[in-house]
Amino acid sequence: MTVRDIRSVEVFGLPMWEIELPEMHAHNDAIIALFAGMIDSGEIKANAHGFGYQTPSTLMDQSVFPQTYFRDVLGEFFVETCRQILMHSPVEVGFPVEWNNTLTLGWALIQTSDNLGEQPWHAHVPATLSGCYYVSTCGREDQGNFEFMNPTAENYFQPAQGQLTPKAGNMIIFPSFLRHRPGPSPEATQTRISLCLDSYWTPTVAKAADT
Repeated sequence: MTVRDIRSVEVFGLPMWEIELPEMHAHNDAIIALFAGMIDSGEIKANAHGFGYQTPSTLMDQSVFPQTYFRDVLGEFFVETCRQILMHSPVEVGFPVEWNNTLTLGWALIQTSDNLGEQPWHAHVPATLSGCYYVSTCGREDQGNFEFMNPTAENYFQPAQGQLTPKAGNMIIFPSFLRHRPGPSPEATQTRISLCLDSYWTPTVAKAADT
């Protein structure tokens, strides 16, 4: 994998990571057109509660989405970045481990100016790490941010919610157990598209190096 800058940030003391993915930039316009066409044709339907449009979790399945960049660029980048994050995790399990990716799922969330209802808080357990690649944002830095709920009780020193401002062309990776949602964007000036991913990992005892 190409060496790149992985920016680590903390929300409520938990690590999250933001990475630019220039390999996907050239495909962003095609992705916007793809999902606009799927919405116009009725292939994907608006959520009845106004949460936008969401595809099934088949983005990595080339029999459903033949566009190779979803799996071969976005998917591979996400898996290898998660592997690097886990390999450098400070958690000590008592023996050297190798991390094995057992499953990776992906789907798209599209929020248009006429379908921007407030999403419910949710988490992605039992996945290990989750990510969002932003094809486009709502066009306002004060709306539509990636919101997180404090996993501990609110107190005078920590608020109940935190947020990160997404940037088109960047991916945010976070622990899957953390409750989150895309923030409301009632004054959006453009369609917000995020490609969402879940990765499932299991540790195994690392093989001893040959001597």
